[in-house]
Amino acid sequence: MTWLVPALGLLMFASVFALLPFGFPVGFTLMGSALLFSVVGHLLGVFDLPLLTALPQRLIGLMENDLLQAIPLFVYLGVIMQRTTLAAELLEAMSGLFGARSGGLSISTVILGALLAPTTGAVGASVLTLGLLALPAMLSAGYRKSLACGVVCSAGTLGTVLPPSIILIVLADLMRGANAEAQIVRGEDVHGALIIKDIYVGMLAPVGILLALYLAYAIAMAVFRPATCPPLPPERRKRLPWSRVAVVVFGPLAFIVLLLGSIVTGRIYTVEAAALGAIVATVYAWCGVSSTGRAGRTRCGRSRASPG
Repeated sequence: MTWLVPALGLLMFASVFALLPFGFPVGFTLMGSALLFSVVGHLLGVFDLPLLTALPQRLIGLMENDLLQAIPLFVYLGVIMQRTTLAAELLEAMSGLFGARSGGLSISTVILGALLAPTTGAVGASVLTLGLLALPAMLSAGYRKSLACGVVCSAGTLGTVLPPSIILIVLADLMRGANAEAQIVRGEDVHGALIIKDIYVGMLAPVGILLALYLAYAIAMAVFRPATCPPLPPERRKRLPWSRVAVVVFGPLAFIVLLLGSIVTGRIYTVEAAALGAIVATVYAWCGVSSTGRAGRTRCGRSRASPG
């Protein structure tokens, strides 16, 4: 049994991955696995159950962390973006620009994923949105299934590394603590603490390379294997006026630049940027619902006024 004690951590992770496919809620699976292995560790004499009483203090400490407070705001922002028509309008505008060429939809999906990633901050919201909007459009246009699914998954996962992402916020909190502990171990005074904008600036170059490779692959498939990514049929192409394209495309782009620029330059903190994004998304959703309601009432009024 001497091998069991060092392997408890790996066994706990393995049990989590083994239980998740059964459909149990993720939160209950994580908590149940942790409690189960705490009891196992107590029986093996390597864990004291009274340590669990410190859990409320740990939760309070997490809630007081001003960096982690940005996570629920970014999740809320992603839900708002998912439920509104912003993603659909972006894809429609991109399809109008690139849909007449082979690979146009795949290029549009990659660009759409890059535009959605900073505004949502969560991979799940980006992948779900792209899967509901771009994947059916590509499959109906005659795209090869493996190519369409690969483009959606790769473009959606840009939310992991494209600032500001939830994963980067969690990593920034962990790296900030590890940096301080390393300075203490070396006998140095804790100075020059690692801040979130340093991580954001450090991620810009890798994200740029990754995005360029995605676009290069989509263009290469369009050039060398156009049959796997045909253009949209003429009847499905929607040519939006340039004024509408500018509002739909450059509006989110300007918001992203403003959001990232404010964080990187240190003018606002991450949680403030997340709150600003949530407010802008809420106002956008409210305006979109109001305009849709007015348009619907106008159409209903016209139909009642028309004879017959």
